[in-house]
Amino acid sequence: MLLEDGPLFFVGIDWAAAEHAVCVLDQAGRRVGAFTVEHTADGFAMLARRLGKLGGAERVPVAIERPDGRLVDALLAAGHPVMPVKPNAIKTWREAEVLSGAKSDPGDAMVIADYLRVRIHRLRPATPYSGATKGLRTVVRTRGDLVDARVAATNQLAALLDMHWPGAKAIFADVESPIALKVLTRYPTPASAARLGEKRTGAVRAANGRAEPWKVKFLGIGNENWGCGGNMRPEHYADLLTFLDAIKGQYSVQGGRILFRDPNDLQVFRRDISLINADYVAMNYFHRQRLAIIQHAMTKLKEAKANH
Repeated sequence: MLLEDGPLFFVGIDWAAAEHAVCVLDQAGRRVGAFTVEHTADGFAMLARRLGKLGGAERVPVAIERPDGRLVDALLAAGHPVMPVKPNAIKTWREAEVLSGAKSDPGDAMVIADYLRVRIHRLRPATPYSGATKGLRTVVRTRGDLVDARVAATNQLAALLDMHWPGAKAIFADVESPIALKVLTRYPTPASAARLGEKRTGAVRAANGRAEPWKVKFLGIGNENWGCGGNMRPEHYADLLTFLDAIKGQYSVQGGRILFRDPNDLQVFRRDISLINADYVAMNYFHRQRLAIIQHAMTKLKEAKANH
């Protein structure tokens, strides 16, 4: 950067996602240019051409509220000294210099350019990245974009299953897993999945790496299904209970409705025992001094099941 002879012009850019406002000031602070550029390769090329008409790029510094990015890379490649400025500093400068308090993208670009003109001796220019660093950054950005797209697609799939086929979402712990996607592709509706008997289910399991059935010993449904942390619809909960009762009769699976409660409130506990046909109870309190309460609650549970 060659600024020994002093900058010819000062450029401020108000960065935005789609379009950037640009302001050019001369050495006396007079505005000699104001325009916008799109956040595209063509927009960056147009910006470089317009700034190139002002003189040597090394004497036309640019201030922007970002230390890196594609726009900064394009400006550095064109030979401009790029001065990253802090948004809080620009906000304070605007409040002191713009008496009306009005805020706009072109106005912010002018504030940034004026800040650069007055305080350039205190600002540190950005250092161009090496080719290897730029390549690595591109890979990281691309991976981030792909992850975001995958998360969005997974959320959309989960929402569609909640609306049209909640049972399928309950079967798979992860709807984006390979086996889930294969099954949902082949059986995309409850009607098509109705053909999934034991033989076809075993074939799907074998095709995904496990020939023998899983030996499921316990299966429980309960704990914060709705309200405190859960978001299960009543219809979904009813389907799960029907599924649980069906497999308990067909397979050697010990399972049932689980009641999760804090045993401190015995009145609430007794009420819930009478209302819910729970097969098991899980206590959400594990302090040793509460052992007597837990034992008492379990006795009440046995009595309730015996009288059911």
